Amino acid sequence: MTAELRTKKSTVSLWVTVAILCLGMMFLTFVIVEYQRNIALVEQNEVLISNSAQATLKNNILNRAPGVNWGALKGDYTWIKSTPSAYWFRDGVQEFPWRRTSGQSSITLPPTWAAVWSEINSLASAGTVNEPRLKLLIAVKSALESNNESSITRSFEEYLAHKNALQLSPYQEVAFSLKLLELGATDHWSSELMHAILITGGNSEAPLFRPIVDILFRHANLFSTNEFDAILTTVKRYLETYNLSGYFLDDYVQHLNHPQFLLTPTAESLSNASDLVFIDDWLLRQSDSTVIKAEYVALTEELKLIENELIVLGVLDNNDSLALSNTDDGVTVHTLNIAVDKAQLNRDKRYQAIYLVLKIAMLLVLVALILLSIRLLEKNQLRRLEYLALREDFVKLVSHELKTPLTGIRAMAETLRKRIERGLSVQTYPERIINEADKLWYMVDNILGFNRVQSTGVIINLRPTNLRLLCENVIDESRSFASKPYSVNNNVSERTEVKVDPELFSLVVKNIAVNAGLYNNNDTVELTLNYNQQDRSLLLSDNGIGIDSKFQFEVFKPFVRLTQSDQKSSRRSGTGLGLAICKRIMQLHDGDLSLAHSSSRGSVWKITISN
Repeated sequence: MTAELRTKKSTVSLWVTVAILCLGMMFLTFVIVEYQRNIALVEQNEVLISNSAQATLKNNILNRAPGVNWGALKGDYTWIKSTPSAYWFRDGVQEFPWRRTSGQSSITLPPTWAAVWSEINSLASAGTVNEPRLKLLIAVKSALESNNESSITRSFEEYLAHKNALQLSPYQEVAFSLKLLELGATDHWSSELMHAILITGGNSEAPLFRPIVDILFRHANLFSTNEFDAILTTVKRYLETYNLSGYFLDDYVQHLNHPQFLLTPTAESLSNASDLVFIDDWLLRQSDSTVIKAEYVALTEELKLIENELIVLGVLDNNDSLALSNTDDGVTVHTLNIAVDKAQLNRDKRYQAIYLVLKIAMLLVLVALILLSIRLLEKNQLRRLEYLALREDFVKLVSHELKTPLTGIRAMAETLRKRIERGLSVQTYPERIINEADKLWYMVDNILGFNRVQSTGVIINLRPTNLRLLCENVIDESRSFASKPYSVNNNVSERTEVKVDPELFSLVVKNIAVNAGLYNNNDTVELTLNYNQQDRSLLLSDNGIGIDSKFQFEVFKPFVRLTQSDQKSSRRSGTGLGLAICKRIMQLHDGDLSLAHSSSRGSVWKITISN
């Protein structure tokens, strides 16, 4: 009956376990899907910020990278107002800003700069220089010396008209311009006129003439290093004298001697004629089949400006940042990728990961607790079934065990009566009747003791008890339960006193003493009692048949009786309650009962007394 119920319970438990595991997997799938959805939302916010920053950056770059107007470049001198941050190439050759290919003049054309300057400086009759321009310059000199304003104005306008109508060689243009400045530098030329002759040409949008700086840098290769430096020093001196800005000159000189842009872009450098390509932070754009413009774009600075704008708008916090994730050569404006480092988004990702781990951990713990609860319920149910089965067996056992002594008592009483009626000897029948009654009493005593210690709210009456005297009295009562004599060696001191419930504690000693006689193959039952004061334990040693090690814990369970083969004895009696009762009694005393040692030569029982 129990095995059948156990099988049914196991089957039900298996199916319930499978159902719970399936439900747990469903919840786990839901938790993972929820995590992926939340991460996708966070990443979507990150992508929105990145796309917004990318669109702004692209718009800024496109607005500052107009198409190249090569014709306007030829006559526009606005380049001298800033550092050389843009480059133009024609057929792969750099044409702006102009590069110095050697330290000496690459073109040798007579006359030399020294000869031209010497001739103009002397204002003598023309030899190699342009004679009409020289005569006009001499007229300006004469007007300045006469200090006649109308003559000065007329001669100067005639000189400018000739300058605009006829462009001389770079040597002569620079030399004539420097001499013109020299003639009126002290008290006639204004800072505006000096600025026009030196830098702007009179009007940066529509120049009246070519300024000295434009000629000098545009044709740097015509001048030797010493000539170039001498002319540039003179220009800087005039600028300083008239408090004019010339900060850009050093940048252009550095560019001439050490070019910053060393690439030689060609049409193949661009993936598409209408596209913008980055190479080493330089933005390349092709305006037609021959001209390419290269402009330096500080992407990091541009991105920083966008980052500040997003912070002002509240999209980013002060500690957040933007960074370019791809800056390799060949990347276009349209393929720039911006990585967003936003603390809140990073925290959200970490929190989602933490939440996922916590949810999975909680789910695993919950499933484990449910499975453990089912296991415990199943185990308790099986124990209950086993307990009920044991009680059923116990009832049958008690009925049988009670009938045996009662039948014996009745049979011996009838025999005793008949022998008395016939006047025969009663022999040992009265003693045997008493022994059987004692056994019956011992059995009833164990049953009543078990009922008492198993009931709830049991109260034990602790009082000081002489341990030696109690053991002697209990062992004397136990002698009648064995057909063999007892040999007792009581080493407990007469002064040993313990605080126990005498009635219950006597039952413990009695069970051990009776078992020592019932399960004994020797002619004499030997008992030895010792008390260990250090750990407050009573040791009872016997010379019985012992208990096999695999059964040494089973004997303390209720209703458990070892079979004849287990005990290696011909005796098999009792209810299986004795040692279970003893164990429970000592636990009620806050002590314990254990089997310290057992072999075929006997057992040693240890009774620990806490009081």
